[in-house]
Amino acid sequence: SVVHEFVIPDGTAVLLAEGQDVDIIPQTLKVQVGDKIKVRNEDSEFARLGIFDVRPGETVTMAFNTPGEMEGIIFSDDSGGCGVPPPGVKTFTIDVRA
Repeated sequence: SVVHEFVIPDGTAVLLAEGQDVDIIPQTLKVQVGDKIKVRNEDSEFARLGIFDVRPGETVTMAFNTPGEMEGIIFSDDSGGCGVPPPGVKTFTIDVRA
């Protein structure tokens, strides 16, 4: 299996609040069953990357055990994960293959 690692850099929440594009996860990420995605948040703000809720300083790892496709978005959320993403946010797709 492969571990796909991504980092949310410091200042990401500010860039998103200003309406700038932030490229953290490729628009389409193809993984195999058994692969993992590891996301580390180096920003000072809570971040949501679709299926990942990552607090500041936290690292989250998720393993993919079944094939399928998931769509996610990237946005900062200071409400602890209960907020609604702003309009026009960029989406990404995780394509899990057998």
